[in-house]
Amino acid sequence: MLKLDFTLETAAERTEFVNKYLDPYGTHYTQKELETIANYILFGKDEDGTSAVDRKEIQIQTKHNTYKRKEPESLEALLESPTFDERAFSHNELKYKHPKPTIDREKDADVPGMKELWKQIDKVAYLIDVNKGKIKDDSVRKLTDRELYEYSHLLVELRRQQFTLKDSVKPVICRTKTNVTQSFYEVGEEVPWEEVGSDFDIRPMGTYPSNKMRFEDPRNLIEIDYQPNAAATTILNFCDPLHIYTLYENYMDLEEEADKNPESVLGNILETLKWYEENCGLTEVQKEILKLKIEKKSNEYIADYLHKNFNTTHSPNYISTIYKQHICKEIADFAQLRFDYYMNREILNKWKKCGKCGEWKLVDERDFSKRSRNADGYASICKNCERLKRIEKKKE
Repeated sequence: MLKLDFTLETAAERTEFVNKYLDPYGTHYTQKELETIANYILFGKDEDGTSAVDRKEIQIQTKHNTYKRKEPESLEALLESPTFDERAFSHNELKYKHPKPTIDREKDADVPGMKELWKQIDKVAYLIDVNKGKIKDDSVRKLTDRELYEYSHLLVELRRQQFTLKDSVKPVICRTKTNVTQSFYEVGEEVPWEEVGSDFDIRPMGTYPSNKMRFEDPRNLIEIDYQPNAAATTILNFCDPLHIYTLYENYMDLEEEADKNPESVLGNILETLKWYEENCGLTEVQKEILKLKIEKKSNEYIADYLHKNFNTTHSPNYISTIYKQHICKEIADFAQLRFDYYMNREILNKWKKCGKCGEWKLVDERDFSKRSRNADGYASICKNCERLKRIEKKKE
C-alpha cells in the first residue's frame, strides 16, 4: 500500500520523496499505483505556486472524465452526426435581443394589485429568511422542513405573479431589433400594425388570413406577396418562443379586445397563432396543457387533470416546463419552418416528395431524418409519417 507524504507541497520535494523512499524501479507497483505516484508529483507546486495541471500543461484523466476537453471536430464529422443542426451555421440578418424582464418597485407601483402582492411577497420572504437563520426573530413561528419547502415554492409563484400583473397593464408582446430602443404600449392603446409607413411589423410572414396560400402552400404562389417592414422598430415575431408565450399569457384579454374591435388586426394575430398551433404537431397532452393554461388553471390543477385523463405523473413544476420550453418553442420552430418554406419556394433542389404522404417538404433535418446511405442523405419518408408509423406499430 502506498504511503505518500501529502504535507510536501512542491513538485521538487515530492520528486525527492519518491526517489528516496519508494522503489526506484517500480517493479512491484500496480498500474493504478504508478498513476497515483505520477499524479502526486504532477500536482506538486512550482515556485509560482501553481502546478503543471493548474497551468494546463498536462491533462489528468479523471475518474468520470469530468475535465476532459472535447477534441474539435471537422465539419464533415459534424454533418455525419444525427444530432447536428445545420442551421447553427446559417446567418440570420434579423437579430433580436431579449432583455431580462424586471420589476421596479418605483416604476411599477401604479399597477393595480401590485402593492398588495409585494406585501405578501415580503411577508413570505421574511418568514423563510428567519427559518433559514438569515434573520433572527424569536416571534416568528418555526416551520417544518415540509412547510419550508412549500413556502419556498409559494414565494417563487408570488414573484411570478408580479410579471403577470405587469403584463396585464404593460404588456410587452414585442421585442425590438438590437439597434433601437424598446417600446411599451399600454392596454387599450391602438397599435397601427398594418398602417403604411408604420414602425410595427408582424413576422415572419404577416397574418394568416391575409393570404392563406402563403402559409399553406407557398410553392404555388405566383409572385412574392410579402415583404417585411424594414423600418419596423417594434416587431411581433412568431418565431420567438417568448412572443408566443406572452400572447398566450394575455390570450383572453386579447380575444376580448378583438371581439370589441372586429376591424382590429388583433383578431388576425390570434387566428395566425391558432394556425401555427394547430399545424405544429402538438401531442394531445400538450394541447390540453395549452388549453388549461389559457384558462389560467393552476399547475396543480393541470397535473391532477392529466393524471386522471391521460394517466401521466407530471409534477406541477414540470407543467410549466412543458408549457414554456416545449409547447411555445415547438410553435415558434414551426413558424420558422413555414417561413423557410416560403423563402425557398422557387428553389427546386430544396424540396423532396415524401414517399408515403406524397407532400413536398424541405430537404432538411426538420422534415426528414438523416440517412447517409441515401443519395441526398435523408430518409425517403418524412418525420411525421415516421412518427405515425411508430404509433401504429406500438398499437399493434
